[in-house]
Amino acid sequence: MTSTRWLTLTLLGLSACEPELPAPTNAAHNVREPVEGGAAGAGGASAGAAGLSGGKGGASGGAGGASGAASAGAPSGGGGGARSSVGDACKVDADCKGYAKASCVTSIAPLKGKITDPTHPQASKFENELVMPFPNGYCATTIENSCKSDADCGVGAGCFRGLDGVDKAVLADLDMQKTADGMHPFLPFSTVAFADVGICLEPCSTNADCRQSEGYTCAVPMGTLIGVINSSYTRTFCVGPFTFML
Repeated sequence: MTSTRWLTLTLLGLSACEPELPAPTNAAHNVREPVEGGAAGAGGASAGAAGLSGGKGGASGGAGGASGAASAGAPSGGGGGARSSVGDACKVDADCKGYAKASCVTSIAPLKGKITDPTHPQASKFENELVMPFPNGYCATTIENSCKSDADCGVGAGCFRGLDGVDKAVLADLDMQKTADGMHPFLPFSTVAFADVGICLEPCSTNADCRQSEGYTCAVPMGTLIGVINSSYTRTFCVGPFTFML
């Protein structure tokens, strides 16, 4: 059985079990600055974030020899220099330092505006419900400024590219598959284009490495989707409470 055929059968099995799609929502967007008020408990979380920022600041000081450019937010390649602020709590883009295209995000909707078939039965689901939340702000990058490698994210951070390792020919073949009625592509978005999405995130080994008190855990980002298309991807990062289900 070919890789594409396996992916198609797996996705068909999952989609056959899913409940009726909810009404579209306009709440999911790539947000560059947190909304005033935030999630419940934001006050306590902000205090915790300040402590975290201080801790990473200490790590930067201990690094020694950090260049002024890195401290000012310039990309830092290689293993030296000040630690990137990726993963830190933030309020505005200026709070994020030490890597290229620094942005403060509160949520990222990777497929917002990237649906290839708006009439597809699941178009609204993938566009508006496939959302990565980042409570109390998170230094990362936006989809528009996707990272290509860890070097784009600075010292200590990583570039999440969930479809790395999947043959582009397999993805292209998947994009050509049709729904059972033959009226739509099997998925309402291009997996070839999705493979180019890269987000700077904070790598981790356990939940203790993340901002647990603010709802962050150590996991494969968008795991319910990535696991179906790229089951061999196991790299974990600190991410917010992702609830999307296929």
